[in-house]
Amino acid sequence: MRYSTPAVIFEPRTHIYRTPAGKLVPSVTQIIRGDKPTFYKDTGARERGVAIHKMTEAYEAGTLIPEYFSREVLGYLDPFKDFLASQNYKELILSEAILSHCPFPGFMYAGIVDRIYLEQDDTWVFLDIKTGKTYPPDTDLQLAAYVQAQTLYSGTKVKRVCLRLSSEKWYKKEYPAEDLELDTEVFNVRLRDWYSLNQPREDYELA
Repeated sequence: MRYSTPAVIFEPRTHIYRTPAGKLVPSVTQIIRGDKPTFYKDTGARERGVAIHKMTEAYEAGTLIPEYFSREVLGYLDPFKDFLASQNYKELILSEAILSHCPFPGFMYAGIVDRIYLEQDDTWVFLDIKTGKTYPPDTDLQLAAYVQAQTLYSGTKVKRVCLRLSSEKWYKKEYPAEDLELDTEVFNVRLRDWYSLNQPREDYELA
């Protein structure tokens, strides 16, 4: 059963989510890591990652202006193009989309899914783009949370994919479909734990 949730507003500068009423909503990564409520702190690696995400999004939208990006960031474009050419997706459904969900009354979360693609056989692909040197832990839980939150999805075929980009090539990791239900349950346990540790807080949304 899905509970309705209010719209969520993302604040890029602080990297936090709020409801229209101003209540804070914990992010998917915040919940997975068990982080305390805090404001986002920029680092060089994060800034580069954000720029690469923006560049790939602009490329797929046909609005890429190379002059807006550094040479370092543009170095990730060819591997991304190669990845897309190798996959032959039928359709891009969502790009850099804000999702919010409340799997249980009083337990709301939000996050941004990098891409949702449709394959030729109508399989939905939830894709997360990473730019580090290794695959981060718990990306499987992160993608499970996005699948749970995407109310447009109503089929039975779904893939969770982590795309790791470097300036030289791309790497793809697909998480087992049979693990999706368990990974969703694990995320929801962490969601409950997060709220139990950080409530009562008047500034957080209780849905």
